[in-house]
Amino acid sequence: MTKVAMRKVLWVVLWTATMCAAEESTADKQEEAAGDLEKAAENKALALHRLDSLSLLVYTLLLVVAVLTVWLFKHRRFRFIHESGLTLFYVTVLAIFSDMGVESDMFALVFGESVLNDAVAIILAGTIDQYIPSAQSENLTFDIPALLSAIIRFFTILFGSFTLGAVVGCSSALLTKFTKIADYPLLETSLFLLLSYVSFLLAEFVEMTGIVAVLFCGICQAHYTYNNMSEESQLRTKQFFEVLNFLSESFIFSYIGVSMFVSHSLNWDFAFVIAALAVIVIARAAHVYPLSLLLNVKRRPKIPRNHQHMMLFSGLRGAIAFALAIRNTSTSQRQIIYTSTSVIVIVTVIINGGLTAWMIDLLRIRHGTDGAQDIPPQFQLDNEDTRSSVESEQVQSGMNPWDKSFLPRKWYNFDANFMKPLLTHATPTLMDTMPAFCMPLARMLTTTEQMTLSAGRNQRTNSAQEASAMDDRIMENPLSRGHIV
Repeated sequence: MTKVAMRKVLWVVLWTATMCAAEESTADKQEEAAGDLEKAAENKALALHRLDSLSLLVYTLLLVVAVLTVWLFKHRRFRFIHESGLTLFYVTVLAIFSDMGVESDMFALVFGESVLNDAVAIILAGTIDQYIPSAQSENLTFDIPALLSAIIRFFTILFGSFTLGAVVGCSSALLTKFTKIADYPLLETSLFLLLSYVSFLLAEFVEMTGIVAVLFCGICQAHYTYNNMSEESQLRTKQFFEVLNFLSESFIFSYIGVSMFVSHSLNWDFAFVIAALAVIVIARAAHVYPLSLLLNVKRRPKIPRNHQHMMLFSGLRGAIAFALAIRNTSTSQRQIIYTSTSVIVIVTVIINGGLTAWMIDLLRIRHGTDGAQDIPPQFQLDNEDTRSSVESEQVQSGMNPWDKSFLPRKWYNFDANFMKPLLTHATPTLMDTMPAFCMPLARMLTTTEQMTLSAGRNQRTNSAQEASAMDDRIMENPLSRGHIV
């Protein structure tokens, strides 16, 4: 081998060794960089975890303070300022009504109005967000086709969400009626909660409104499913939702208070806030008084004037309004709406919520023991036997002391004769209320428990009728009465 060849070989070997060393150095640097990157990612994740934990800790401590504040106000029994006025978290007017034992008619009016308002507000806000004028009407101030499309969409989502929630709620009633799951309270309670959540997720999947669906699902479950559950499951479910409701509302309104100081989406327009406060009061009055006047044409008993004033005063803005305002704050106009909504929520909670008890006394609305005795005189019965007899007749006729107008009476009649016997263990059974040609189907949909209850009910009715007939014969025949004496 020549010297030139040797030099080439040595050069190749040297070059190869150098490249290998360089590659090893590069690999080491890459591994070191990867290790540094992984360590940085871990440090970032740890920092985010600590920040999230701190946020949750702050809100949890706020809830602790809220609970203690509520206890203090209830313990000291401050009369003119309800606990919602100073803790700055939401306690609904309905909760105050319940605590004070306000008469049932007042409670029902405010409850029905609040439920309907929430449902309409959610769907209407979504409809307005998706309102898109047609391309041909860019220069027009008003687009009739787009408006009609929005109206159709509104009613489609409203009734679609209502139907979906009602179907899921009635399905849960059928499951609890025709299964023996009541023997296992834990499973029964779990089924109740999971089916409630199913209605929400299903509505969101089909592009309806989950909140409205779960609202009507809950109404159906409270009216039907709850009556099929065991006493232990009823107690568990009621306590669970009470705690969940209290903590959720407290958290939401604690969040509203905190966001007023730390949010970066605030855009203040004091003129708009004042105008909005005035408009919502005027708009509520423009709805409450004319609609009450219209209802009083056929309603018995009529809605009294002090109830109408209380309905006007009960117009709190709360979690629904705040949630609808905060979901999109991308523009300055939306930021103004978000800021104004937050202010209105806080103001109405402090003023309306805090002075509700005082307003009830000022308007002389019955509450406490007076509110519990709000059944009209013609429906006040003297003894248990007469009360049971009349209640039985009311179930058959669809009349009861709380029916106010034509539609509620018709619905009560349909509900008592068909819906409750179908979805619960209530009597009379479908075998008693459905036509004779439907008897096989009615028998299939009637449980053994219903038949047992129906037999006992019929026996009590027959005994009462025999006793009544005996009394009539005794009163008509003095000799028999003297003989018995």
